[in-house]
Amino acid sequence: MRQSIKKRFKELWNVDSLIDLFVDAFLLLIDVISSPVLIVIRLIRHFFDKWIKTTIKRFLKWFAHKILRL
Repeated sequence: MRQSIKKRFKELWNVDSLIDLFVDAFLLLIDVISSPVLIVIRLIRHFFDKWIKTTIKRFLKWFAHKILRL
């Protein structure tokens, strides 16, 4: 059983399959990065995330100082 698993593993990890894997991953990465819609969505998400964090921090600080009097 163990030897058959090792044999299958060696058959899967040859040079051709590794090259195919890296090329597919590279193409997928280029496709995702270069998509204009995803770039805009990432920018909106970044600024929205920053706005949410500052708003929540501001509210919690106000609540702690005004309501709880810390």
